[in-house]
Amino acid sequence: MNDDGLLREALGEWLHAEGLPARVIDAVASVAREPFLPPGFDADEVYGDDALPIGCDQRATPPRLAAHMVALADVRPGDRALVLGAGRGYTVALLEALGATALGVELEPSLVDAARAARMTPLNIVVGDAARPPEGPWDVVLAHVAVPTLPTAWTRILAPGGRLVAPVGQPGETTLHVWREGILTPTTRVDVSPLQPPR
Repeated sequence: MNDDGLLREALGEWLHAEGLPARVIDAVASVAREPFLPPGFDADEVYGDDALPIGCDQRATPPRLAAHMVALADVRPGDRALVLGAGRGYTVALLEALGATALGVELEPSLVDAARAARMTPLNIVVGDAARPPEGPWDVVLAHVAVPTLPTAWTRILAPGGRLVAPVGQPGETTLHVWREGILTPTTRVDVSPLQPPR
């Protein structure tokens, strides 16, 4: 096994120790992260817990955080899933690996182009603004954009029983929250500082 494979295996062991479902760990193991980053990072950086720069003053969501978000959303095969602030598309690829039909929305056209070029089968990712998301209904919405309060523009596009995972709170006090059936529940399991405020 090469360094890439060993580090993905180590990441899987880390996620297992944190109690994530096996299907999420398998999805993380199946998606190489290098194609979703600019060139120049070594394998330790690619599979570490740092938010790496991806251009346009943005940083990539670390794989551990992305894995926790899809686990909190309880993504199921056949779900229609939306990623707001998709960057270069890594989380979109994770959702597809879990059997979801996924769409990513990203404000920066150059990042959308990079995401579409990341693999032979292009990701479904479009240029758009997280403040004006595509109409649903969506079974899952994952927001990589930190907000002080949860926008109704995000909750209203959920299907019945839909799940929304987003970083909510004031700067320095932001935590992941899960919105489901009208109830907003905070979680404190992972650092959300890599997720950026809206521009």
